Amino acid sequence: MSQHSSLKSGGGDSKHRSVLKRYEKLKHLVKKDEWNAEKDSVYKIKKVKQVKFKVKKQAGPKEEKEGAEGGKTGQAATPPAPKK
Repeated sequence: MSQHSSLKSGGGDSKHRSVLKRYEKLKHLVKKDEWNAEKDSVYKIKKVKQVKFKVKKQAGPKEEKEGAEGGKTGQAATPPAPKK
């Protein structure tokens, strides 16, 4: 018997999670030197904000060439219609 497609878990690492587990929070705080294992409690941990960055694609050379060639083709711009 096969598994339904909605129940499959594929690529769980690629999904952004805003809520972290306790050990993930501790790992993040240790990197920033905001948590000391000897003196700080595990139960009252600071909140850790996870920010998801979205990278915009830059205009490639193909798009730049198309815009530059528009003026070189010799097509004259249409003059504005006269006002009455």
